[in-house]
Amino acid sequence: MLTCAHRALRKTLHILSALARSVTNDAPITYYALDLEKRELEQALTSIQKSAGTALHGKVITKGICGTYDAGLKLITGVNSNHVPVITELTT
Repeated sequence: MLTCAHRALRKTLHILSALARSVTNDAPITYYALDLEKRELEQALTSIQKSAGTALHGKVITKGICGTYDAGLKLITGVNSNHVPVITELTT
């Protein structure tokens, strides 16, 4: 039986794989995972990388935002985002 986290990861991988197939030029898509806990975020990014293999390589870059939904929205809209920690070490 799959846990909720495994089902969510599987859904995310389907979406990211479809996005990777749609990239036709040298401009990759950046996916930001969001979690309140850094450890959980790093684990999710690592799982995505391991599960996707090379399917995302050069087409989808994965990064993490450690914070709330509000902080994530501020980051992607560029509003007062200097205090939002982005984990960039784990990229595909």
